[in-house]
Amino acid sequence: MAPTIAAHGLRIQEFPIGNIGLPQEVEKMLDRRTSMRILGDLDRFGQSRR
Repeated sequence: MAPTIAAHGLRIQEFPIGNIGLPQEVEKMLDRRTSMRILGDLDRFGQSRR
């Protein structure tokens, strides 16, 4: 990116990134997988305490 900008006589000094978001479908899938993992861990915890 810098060479393209430099061709116009400009220079990038800073390039802050405010937020990197995932597509909504990916976020939903990750939420589902995390929930399933938590439920599995709770089930295993319950079995180990019997």
